[in-house]
Amino acid sequence: MNLSAPFLCQFFKDPMDQTSVYWDYIFGNESEAAAWAEAHSLATKDIKEIASHIAKLPKANTARPRVVVITQGADPTIVAIATEGKVDVEEYPTPKIPSEEIIDSNGAGDAFAGAFLGKLILGSDIETCVKAGQWLAGLSLRSNGPAYLPLPLSIEINFVDTHSQSKNSKNRHRDELFIGVVEWIDTYCYLFGVYHGIQLPQKTEMHFNNHNKINFIHY
Repeated sequence: MNLSAPFLCQFFKDPMDQTSVYWDYIFGNESEAAAWAEAHSLATKDIKEIASHIAKLPKANTARPRVVVITQGADPTIVAIATEGKVDVEEYPTPKIPSEEIIDSNGAGDAFAGAFLGKLILGSDIETCVKAGQWLAGLSLRSNGPAYLPLPLSIEINFVDTHSQSKNSKNRHRDELFIGVVEWIDTYCYLFGVYHGIQLPQKTEMHFNNHNKINFIHY
């Protein structure tokens, strides 16, 4: 789930609240978090407190934690995780980008969420997911709108074989590999505007290395 925009938190509060019990992961930026807090009459503008409050909202599936991720531009990313009534809040410093390298901020938040979820699908921990989100958001900031970069871009993905002791481990591993790759490519393509009418790259190469690593090179 994504808070999406301050006006949605303000003017579509009730429909959004009706879905909140199903939120496992919720993304937003500091402006959206502040708008959500104001719409819910929270007497605070502290992003950590707001993230913690959202994390503690009632949840339909209590077997899963709720993870609230709030980006703050160049300031640290705030992550609040609620498990069995307890909330842990962490902040992750955002790599600095020289102002002369920033071209367009449109889509940076979407890039962050997509990379975060892409890593999450691959089984990464929260810190790794946040770093991936920050990296891709930084890449988005350096390009004009959602578009593929003009130069070749090489991406390396590592996979872990969780069925190494199984008799059919090779086949199972390749199935998991395929599913992970399809999900990741889908997210990656979305980030760079394929669903917005941007043309696919002319060439995509996929290289298998030792059955546990894949390299994608987009031209």
